[in-house]
Amino acid sequence: MEDIFNIETDTEKEPTLKTEITVEDIQGIELSLENLEYKEEGVTSFSSKYDEQKTEYLKTFGIEIEDLDHAQKVTTFIIFSHIGSLKFIEQRGGDLEKAVEIANRNLAETRIDRIGLREDLGGGITYEMIRKDAGFAANSEGRVSEKEYAMLLNRILTTLSRKNPSEMV
Repeated sequence: MEDIFNIETDTEKEPTLKTEITVEDIQGIELSLENLEYKEEGVTSFSSKYDEQKTEYLKTFGIEIEDLDHAQKVTTFIIFSHIGSLKFIEQRGGDLEKAVEIANRNLAETRIDRIGLREDLGGGITYEMIRKDAGFAANSEGRVSEKEYAMLLNRILTTLSRKNPSEMV
């Protein structure tokens, strides 16, 4: 007879990471909007020459990105900019649910590498890495894999939900 009460669980599973921002995420974040405006150069640039300025900016909100590569830094900056925009919409009484949908669509379309440049091809090799090593352009928009995106989003949300950034400035 089959033991229907013998349920095996896989305790080695990686935790499931969020891939979308929710209204509850935005409502649970304390973010000083008065210091949110980015006043440095490169706000719309994907160039790595602005990585240091964006790293310092994000640090003022408690988000550490020194350990990340260029594509991850660009994506963290852009995710954070959407979260800030959503906080403005919440503050001004706009349709936060609709705005969250727009932000998630925008981020999914513009930040996630859908063509496989950052996909592991074995031995830690990626197509992006090989092209860069050969001196060719690769991933000029600084997109990340879906797994990287989820890691970055969760890192930002966790940081902002644990700390009050206005007290850190």
